[in-house]
Amino acid sequence: MHYESPVDPAIRGSENDTYLRGDAAARGEGDFDTELTVNDAVARFPATMGVFNRFGIDTCCGGGISIAEAAQRDEIALGELVKALQQAVAGA
Repeated sequence: MHYESPVDPAIRGSENDTYLRGDAAARGEGDFDTELTVNDAVARFPATMGVFNRFGIDTCCGGGISIAEAAQRDEIALGELVKALQQAVAGA
């Protein structure tokens, strides 16, 4: 049985995928790679712009750092940020 995911094919997991991790990546769902830069996330998934703005994360000059670094810098719970990013990409 082939699993078709509603998730954008650009974030589907593969052995070369750096955007998702673990078994969830193989199913086409799961956590963002928090080492992806904020700018890269916005470029690949424009719907994430609103999430970063809502959390107060700089998507301009400060967007060259990883999602994890941005969350730490801005004292944001990384898990909550990742959940919101996932929802934005899924169109929730």
